[in-house]
Amino acid sequence: GSGKSTTSRQVSESLNLSFGFTSLNPQTPESRLLGYMDANGVYRETVFFQLYRDGGVFCIDEMDNASPALLTTLNSLLENGHGAFPHGIFPRHPDFVLVACGNTNGRGACPAFPERRAFDAAFMERFIYLKWDYDKKLEKKIALSINPDCKAWIDYIWQLRDYCGKHYPRLVVSPRATFKGASALKDRLNPAEILERVLWKGFDPDSVKAILKENPIPDGL
Repeated sequence: GSGKSTTSRQVSESLNLSFGFTSLNPQTPESRLLGYMDANGVYRETVFFQLYRDGGVFCIDEMDNASPALLTTLNSLLENGHGAFPHGIFPRHPDFVLVACGNTNGRGACPAFPERRAFDAAFMERFIYLKWDYDKKLEKKIALSINPDCKAWIDYIWQLRDYCGKHYPRLVVSPRATFKGASALKDRLNPAEILERVLWKGFDPDSVKAILKENPIPDGL
């Protein structure tokens, strides 16, 4: 919820480059990126191939959720200046940029994302790392554009984020909770109900009670 993939698209627009996007999971095949030869021997190309050949920004989300085999395939495409596709070898365009987004730093799982994989050293060498944290100034501006009367909600979500980050790291308090809550407040929903819908989402009830004991819902919210 920090805007990583959205910013990648905005960067491509600023640079006047084409943009492509995909999201990975452990079962994502190589053909999602490389394309494939169909039963008639015709190559079915992908946006990844088009941008690799012609230039552009391609964003891969959930990179730390991909299979190791797929990441190994990417190694040679990113480092050697050319890539092997089903219908031949093609040079990498000088203006091809790959943005890899993930919810971890590539060193393995964390409490909030226990199934994420660690990258091997060869793959990590292909990238320059940028820690992408929440932009509170932007978050506040967006939330107030959704609901000008939601400042108390913003402050409360930030309070919960700080507290849960220290004591309940498996509960992610992202800007999505801020934005969705700001919208729900416009419909005059009960704040406790909003929290259940946009934040707790079935989280352990005893933990929720403990969190609310230390962070009661503000009067007048």
